[in-house]
Amino acid sequence: MPGPEIAPNFSNMSDVTTIVYDAEAVPVTIWNRLQSIHRDSLRSHVPQGEWGRMDEIVSWGQPARYRETRINPNILVHEGIWNPQLFKDVLVAVTFDHTHQPVGGVITENNTSASAPRLAREKLQLPLDDNGVIGRTERRIKMHLPTWVPFPYIGGKRIVHFREGYVHPDVQPEINWGEQTSGFILAGLVVALEEYRARQLLAAYAASHDPADTELTQTVRLINARKTGDQSHQIPGYDPDEPLTRLQENVADALSAIDDVDTGGTLRSVRADRFTAKQARKVREADEKKHRKQDREAFWAEQDSKHFIK
Repeated sequence: MPGPEIAPNFSNMSDVTTIVYDAEAVPVTIWNRLQSIHRDSLRSHVPQGEWGRMDEIVSWGQPARYRETRINPNILVHEGIWNPQLFKDVLVAVTFDHTHQPVGGVITENNTSASAPRLAREKLQLPLDDNGVIGRTERRIKMHLPTWVPFPYIGGKRIVHFREGYVHPDVQPEINWGEQTSGFILAGLVVALEEYRARQLLAAYAASHDPADTELTQTVRLINARKTGDQSHQIPGYDPDEPLTRLQENVADALSAIDDVDTGGTLRSVRADRFTAKQARKVREADEKKHRKQDREAFWAEQDSKHFIK
């Protein structure tokens, strides 16, 4: 695929637009472009000899796999790639350049895990198997329970999972963002986080030892996310013997940290829009109605033509 056109100057971000999509509302053509950008971003941080590993990370050659595992991350849970988790309400913030071409993406989602303290489970005489009925029920309760409502014996709450952030390496804004973090990733993260509650925790799982995770690691460092532990995984392309580092900060403080970096206030002025799954269905229905009308008109025009010839 051809790379995006390189903008001559993004120093004030005035030519940037970010759209936050419900994941299932992202057009397939944009998903394909994001997969290509994601691969290029990863490759820019590693030697050419590791490019094959980057292809494995983004399921290169399998666009449907890339798309489907981001629209529904629970596929990865069922495959054993993630530890017992539950994901819901995936948002994809796509940043477009002045030619209206995608140049970067940020993926966030609501996430819960079965983390009720061991002593609480023992007190209630509940099994400790996170993959069992109790673990699945706990994850569902926390996913649907308002974050401000306490629930006895249930550890943790629904969090915002910052899954991915990437940008095409040829379109970095000409701004000193610190930590080499791209303004495009921050622009996407800002508008995505504004869709969540300010008191929700934001968490990311970064392979901080792996250059493939440079963009994610630098971004979470910039928002002052704190390390809270390690997470085992089986993610293709990453060393399974090296756990991911879990980092967290609440949404309000993450936005504040980004504002502190962006002293010119440019990220808040980025043109942003929201495109929901409901809107996508309306667009599809309108297109289908239009095509049906065109088909009917073509059919009757053909019938009239045949009658005239006779």
